[in-house]
Amino acid sequence: MKQMQCLLCGKEANLKTSVEKGYQEPELYSIYHCPHCNTSFSMPRVDTTAIYQLIYENKDKVRAYDRYWKYAENVKYQKSPIDYLADAEPAYTTLISSLTDVIKPPKDADILEVGSGLGYMTYALRKAGYINAIGVDIAPDAVEKAINEFGKFYICADVYKWEDESAKQYDVILMTEVIEHIEQPEELIKKLVSLLKVGGTLIMTTPNKSFFPDSVIWNTDNPPVHCWWFSEDSFRYLAQKLNVKVSFFDFTKYFKKHPQESVNLKNLLSSTFVFDKENKLIEVPKSDYKITKHSIFPQWVKKWSFYKRMAPLIYPKLSKSFITSNKRTQTLCVLLKKNT
Repeated sequence: MKQMQCLLCGKEANLKTSVEKGYQEPELYSIYHCPHCNTSFSMPRVDTTAIYQLIYENKDKVRAYDRYWKYAENVKYQKSPIDYLADAEPAYTTLISSLTDVIKPPKDADILEVGSGLGYMTYALRKAGYINAIGVDIAPDAVEKAINEFGKFYICADVYKWEDESAKQYDVILMTEVIEHIEQPEELIKKLVSLLKVGGTLIMTTPNKSFFPDSVIWNTDNPPVHCWWFSEDSFRYLAQKLNVKVSFFDFTKYFKKHPQESVNLKNLLSSTFVFDKENKLIEVPKSDYKITKHSIFPQWVKKWSFYKRMAPLIYPKLSKSFITSNKRTQTLCVLLKKNT
C-alpha cells in the first residue's frame, strides 16, 4: 500500500485512489486517508485561481455554489434574515444555533465573519442586533458587491496579513465552509485564535467525514476546490496542538424538530459535475469505487406494489446502504474556545 506523510498530523497516510476526478477534465487526483487523525486529503496541491474564476463565471450553473447568489439576492427581503439562513441548510443552522443558543454573546459583542463572500451572513447578524458584526474576505469583487448591497461592514483583506495590521480582538469568529479549501488549515486556525479575546470562540463548519463509513473515499467537492475532508478527530488533534478547547454541534435536539436526512451510499457515488476542456460544465460518472451492497428483502418481495410504496420509508431505517442522521450529519460544526 502506497503511503505518504499526513499533511495534518504528520503520521503515515494511506493512498485510497489515484483517479479521483478533478474539477476540470482531464485532471485526476490522489486521495490519501490518515487513520491516526481520520483525515483525508488530495494530492497534488495546485494553484486554484483559474478554477475559482470558472466557478465565478458560471455561478448560476455550478451545483452547490449557485445557492450563495440566491441567498444574497433573497436575504434582504426576509422579515428575519437570520432565521431565513438558519432554515436554509445545516451549515447555517449549526453556525447560528451555536452562536445564539450555545455561546449567547451580548448584542454588542465583537463578531468577525471570515470568508464573508457576498456578505449575507454578516448582514443577517447585524439585522438580528449584533451591531458590531463585520465581514472580511480576500476577494475584491465579492467585498465590493457586499458593500454595495448591505453597507460598509466588510473589509477586503488577507486575514494572515490583516491580523498583523489590526490590534482588535473578537468575542466570536465565524467561518462557514472555508477550512476545507485552505492548503494549511492549522496555520489559518492558529491565526484566527490569535484574533480572539481570551475566552472567545471560533465557530466553523465543514463537510463531515465522520458521518460516512470508511468505504466512502471522498464525498466532498472535487479537488482542488476542496483539498481536505475533515472529521471530529481532525479537530481534536488541532485543538490539542493549539491548546484550545474543542466541542461539536450535537444534532440530537435539531432532529427532534426537523425530519432526519437519510443518505443512500449508492446514489452519492454515482456522478459529479466538472468542467470539460472547453470550460463547459458537464455531468460525469464518479471514480469506480466499490461499496458493499446490502439487500434486506429478496427479489420477489421487491415486485410487490406495497413494497414499492413503502421502500422509501423503510430502507433508510433498516438497510445498511443508508446512513441516517442523528447526533451527527454531513455537516460538521466545530467550536474552538480560546483558553483563559
